[in-house]
Amino acid sequence: MREPPPGPSWVAGRSIDEQDAATLGAHLAALGDLFESGRLLFAGPFTAEDGGVLLLAARDCDDARATLDRDPAVAAGLLTYLIKPVETVFDAAKGVAWSAA
Repeated sequence: MREPPPGPSWVAGRSIDEQDAATLGAHLAALGDLFESGRLLFAGPFTAEDGGVLLLAARDCDDARATLDRDPAVAAGLLTYLIKPVETVFDAAKGVAWSAA
């Protein structure tokens, strides 16, 4: 899977912890709001510090894009994203499981 590059405001040579703290705090708060609303199902950074992943409940790609574009770190040009739609085959939270029968 190709990773999206950091945004144009990302300071090269610095880790995520060395980027703009206020923007990252607002990013985490926005993700917290999405989680509380039930739209954010999973999120976190990769341990290799080369990006992260989130699983967002969205009607379609346009809905996902609009939601992600409102993220403060995306709006500030610190982070970018790549949308990959997923077809649900297994979902423990909703009790969905593929069956050969």
